Amino acid sequence: MKRTTPTSDAVINQSTPDGGQEPTNIQRRTVIGGALAALLSFPGRTMAQGQAVPDDSFVLLLKGLYQPVVDAPNLGLSMVDLNDGSYSTTKIYRVSGTPGSKNKNKAVGNFYVQFDGELCAYHVPGGSFAMRFTGSDVVFVPDGVGGRYLEGTFDLDAPLEIGPDDSGSPDHPVVLVGRSLSFPGATDRSPDRADDYAGRPRWSTTLRGSRRIVGWRPEKLRGRDVWVADVPDVPASGETPARPWLFRELFVDGERRTRARTPDRGGVAIQGVAAADAARPWNEGASGLHLACAYLAPIAKAGRSDLVLVSRWVDSHCRVAAIDAEHGEVTLHDKTVFKPDPGDLVWFESLAALDQPGEWWLDEQAKRVWYAPRMGEEIERCTITAPRLESLVKIGGRGDARVHDVWIVALQFEGAEWWFPAPADANAGRASGSPQAAIGVPAALDVHDAERVRLSQCGITRCGTYGISLGRGCSEVRVDHCWLEDLGGGGVKIGEAVIPAAGAETSGNVVDGCHLVDLGRLFPSAVGVWIGQSSGNRISNNVIRDLEYTGVSIGWTWGYGASSAGGNVVEGNEIGFIGAREGGDGPLLSDMAGIYTLGIQDGTVLRGNYIHDVAARTYGGWGIYFDEGSTHVEARDNVVLRTTHGGFHQHYGRENRVHHNLFAFGRDAALQRTRPEVHSSFTFDHNVVVADHAGELFAGDLRDGHFDFHENVYEVASAGAARFAGGTFAQWQAAGRDKGSIVAPVDLVQELDTDGRPRHPPVWWAPRGSPIWAVLDPEALSSSRLRFVRDKE
Repeated sequence: MKRTTPTSDAVINQSTPDGGQEPTNIQRRTVIGGALAALLSFPGRTMAQGQAVPDDSFVLLLKGLYQPVVDAPNLGLSMVDLNDGSYSTTKIYRVSGTPGSKNKNKAVGNFYVQFDGELCAYHVPGGSFAMRFTGSDVVFVPDGVGGRYLEGTFDLDAPLEIGPDDSGSPDHPVVLVGRSLSFPGATDRSPDRADDYAGRPRWSTTLRGSRRIVGWRPEKLRGRDVWVADVPDVPASGETPARPWLFRELFVDGERRTRARTPDRGGVAIQGVAAADAARPWNEGASGLHLACAYLAPIAKAGRSDLVLVSRWVDSHCRVAAIDAEHGEVTLHDKTVFKPDPGDLVWFESLAALDQPGEWWLDEQAKRVWYAPRMGEEIERCTITAPRLESLVKIGGRGDARVHDVWIVALQFEGAEWWFPAPADANAGRASGSPQAAIGVPAALDVHDAERVRLSQCGITRCGTYGISLGRGCSEVRVDHCWLEDLGGGGVKIGEAVIPAAGAETSGNVVDGCHLVDLGRLFPSAVGVWIGQSSGNRISNNVIRDLEYTGVSIGWTWGYGASSAGGNVVEGNEIGFIGAREGGDGPLLSDMAGIYTLGIQDGTVLRGNYIHDVAARTYGGWGIYFDEGSTHVEARDNVVLRTTHGGFHQHYGRENRVHHNLFAFGRDAALQRTRPEVHSSFTFDHNVVVADHAGELFAGDLRDGHFDFHENVYEVASAGAARFAGGTFAQWQAAGRDKGSIVAPVDLVQELDTDGRPRHPPVWWAPRGSPIWAVLDPEALSSSRLRFVRDKE
């Protein structure tokens, strides 16, 4: 296990109660220089003259968030000046060997440390001492039952690296565990949110790649009150030289703030692309856009600005090279991912757009950051942080040596961020995005060439990345009961975008019982769980919600070519508010689903999932979406409610089966098939389709009959007005389709509470004699997040 700063020597300057000082050298193992919260252990002390002193070892626990030092006491230490503005402080708690209170929950002193320096000081009963560190290592304190724990907030200078030499065994895994995990209970949940945030845990141990920005001062910007701070370089670490501190995310007291943008919400529609790009095919990027002249005029004076484009199912992040407001032209340094269409949305980010409370801007050249405070925020009290590391933990093997039998339990991770690598020539173009699912964005916790690794009860938050990546050669990796939230990218990535070589397959992994919420904050096309060329994985019992694109995406082969994505199981998940966040703006993107598949997937099963509130901007907001080449996929016992474009869609594919599902309240249609083929597309049987609108239930092309519909129930608002592939239900059946199926009035009702609001968790009922219960089992559709009952309760 590679630590952040692996040395163990320090120089001590000690103050005794009578005011005398004695310089001392010690050996210690802790994380103080590199990670600014730690367990401190003194195995003994050696006098500068080399004379041994009695072994009076003691152990201290540093616990809590760090705060800037204000009016510090004089500790009588010549090495440190606690009031010079460079120190932060947290509390010291007794573990063993110290005088004073025996209550381990009561602070016994204060710890002071320089964020960007090498000095720290301890003020404890019996005296004070200062230390100068050249590095550090981690001490794990025994928990009394054979394990070891960490506690506090650890600021990482480099990712924590775990290699093959750190492996355990199946019977005795190596466990890196936080001190405690608490669940605050139902009082944390807002009554206006229909979710289960009441169970959100709180961690006592955090590994953090962010740093606090200090030295804020009030200024005026175009007559507006703002705060300004200078941003230091990231110091050199080991062989890594110092570098500018660049970031795209800013957090105030733990809450994400908005990079200054215009318009402040949503986007403005483009009119088209430049003439030089007009002949390009749709899947080639453009470097010139046309927008309304009136809109461009103020932006043209902004100086440096960036443009974000949301088009089809991707987002592009481009540096603006020039703006010709007179002719409505925007020239980009970086081509968009695909050629945009008229009507696609863009917004600009720049200092000139800083006009709302809560917005901020970093001038990378001047190394200065501006922030417009929200009402009630005070410059002396706010803790403002930004990420400094691209990743936080790297677990990986080397060659034929794999990491195995390592557990990480009850730790929280925050403060990683990735951005597109800058070209050597500032005027040269760079990548602006990924072709789908923000697949190029790495993860805060990266695992590869590993087996029997477990990530349990961990939190990952406030990162500009995916949360977890299980890359090449991962097998039997388990991610369970973790919270991944407020991420710039998506939740979990499994596998690779290429078919793996023999011996490097990623398979047999599990993501279970996790919350993957509030994702895609930097990269809107990121997904909750992405499975590429990987087989035999299980995604179960998770909550995936509040993101701009797809919930679960499986497969990475377009069409009927070779694929390694079979045998995956997606079951028992709640997947909701896809495309448009609950209570937020949107939708921004199109061509999405709660669950999305690609390519041949023998043995892949989607069952018992609750998918709701899927919304696309122009087309393609589906519950379950079998995209290009999806083959031999089974979807059963799923509930899909409230979609913009239908509960089920198959673009093209072969011999899939969709049965015993409920598809209800699709806005534009109930289901869709797009491309007819010579083989059977799918079998659609024993489903209930509920349409509360008049008109067409089926979108796309269902003329050829290369499919099998039978024994379904269609509950419609008006049987006479309902249309099935352009005709009446009688005409549809006369063509030999939907044998044994019926049309009936809508009798599915959502239960309300005494205040007239939907119950939480949702409860749906239909009369005991409803035709729904002839094909569906309410117990099979129900879970802890959703219940179906016969008759009103």
